[in-house]
Amino acid sequence: MLKKIRFIMLKKEKNYAELFFLPILMILLFFFVGELFFNSETIKTFILRFGIWAPLIVIVLQILQSMVSVIPSQITTIVAGFLFGPVLGLLYALIGATIGSSAIFLISRRFGQKLALKFFSLRDLSHFEAFFKQKKSWALFLARIAPIFPNDLVSIAGGLTNISFGQFTALSTLGFIAQMAVLVLFGSQLAEGSVNASLIIISVLAGILLMIVLFKEQIRRMVIKDLHKVEKSLKQGVKIVF
Repeated sequence: MLKKIRFIMLKKEKNYAELFFLPILMILLFFFVGELFFNSETIKTFILRFGIWAPLIVIVLQILQSMVSVIPSQITTIVAGFLFGPVLGLLYALIGATIGSSAIFLISRRFGQKLALKFFSLRDLSHFEAFFKQKKSWALFLARIAPIFPNDLVSIAGGLTNISFGQFTALSTLGFIAQMAVLVLFGSQLAEGSVNASLIIISVLAGILLMIVLFKEQIRRMVIKDLHKVEKSLKQGVKIVF
């Protein structure tokens, strides 16, 4: 009974935190995009003065973001497109994301579920387990395109499955490319500092991706079949088994 009460309290606390955090994030994103748009050349020139360190910084940020999702990785990907254009921006962002996700996958495979539970709740892992069982290995590809799970959770949960490292890397890379292509194009359009039809279209697509991040809980319930049953069994003490 105490475990059930604690589970409900934690869930409510998380919901309150999201209600507080989401509007703040939307406001910050608004000002971030506005600042880039009106001062794009100044910001770009300043950062590119770092020379070879500029792309390395973006790659390292993507690696860290893929390993520990502190802020949405979509933000750093937009920055990559803003600084280096759609081609190099995609390349640098993809290198970082692939290295980071591969490292987490291998660590998870080595240390198993005990390590995963130190970083993620049993609830989130059980959600991905249900998604993986329903969509099989394509769950990785879909989760990379539509970010209903944080990148680090997808990687660490992927390491708990029986999928091979090669298949994990291939599916993750394809998913990353599909999502990142939209975001780096959005960033590169912001760098041009002019409003046109392509910017509007890409902005809408990028906005959809960011909205998926913000409302991932609700979207999970739409795409993962019988998720309420998964949560019910979790309350009853059923263990997750990938």
